[in-house]
Amino acid sequence: ALTDHDETGGLAEAAQVAGELGIRLIAGVEISVSWREHTLHVLGLGVHPEHPQLKQGLTALRAARLARAMRMGERLQEAGIPEIFRDASALANGAGTIGRHHLARSLVARGCARNTADAFKRFLVAGKPGFVAQQWASLVQAIDWIRAAGGIAVLAHPERYRMPRMTSRALLEDFK
Repeated sequence: ALTDHDETGGLAEAAQVAGELGIRLIAGVEISVSWREHTLHVLGLGVHPEHPQLKQGLTALRAARLARAMRMGERLQEAGIPEIFRDASALANGAGTIGRHHLARSLVARGCARNTADAFKRFLVAGKPGFVAQQWASLVQAIDWIRAAGGIAVLAHPERYRMPRMTSRALLEDFK
């Protein structure tokens, strides 16, 4: 499966290459979700990428992601690191979305951080100069988009979310 963040633009090329190689491709997407105070990722597997409801939701998420990246660039400029959004945009190279990882890689390329983990720790997490909070799709919205597009919703990398056991149970109940 190919599951890009909030984007299905790579599926056509992936399908072509998979066909040439005799590989069955599962069309997918990884949707950014705000649930309670957590950011989660929900995979949509077997989606029809052209479904209007899914496309509309993903378009809104990409616009929000771009606005956030621009604001993060502004905040970093205010902190003395000019034109970092420009660098991140060039690094994204038309990928469709500019995310924190592009900003982190740009900070590393500038010598402002040793590696991307250091860039996140020093600049891009809560309380740091480049952090901008983001409200993503709700869990219900993401699952609705996936189901409307004929897909199956799967919680991505569940071990990554650091939350108390009771909260994890609540998440699984809400997901169900």
